[in-house]
Amino acid sequence: MEITQHALARMQQRGIRPTSQRLRVAEILLTTPRHLTAEQILATLRGSVGHVSKATVYNTLNLFV
Repeated sequence: MEITQHALARMQQRGIRPTSQRLRVAEILLTTPRHLTAEQILATLRGSVGHVSKATVYNTLNLFV
């Protein structure tokens, strides 16, 4: 998937370990043409990949800031 490769490259350039959860958050951010809250991202992740902690979402968002 092109989005995943783009997200992976950006993380590697910045020295961020590309975990599956971080890649999924990046995919959501890069494919959604609107602003999402951390809660909306969390709900989307939980609907598609099972359990993800709120801390994981917030920490990942902080990495992308």
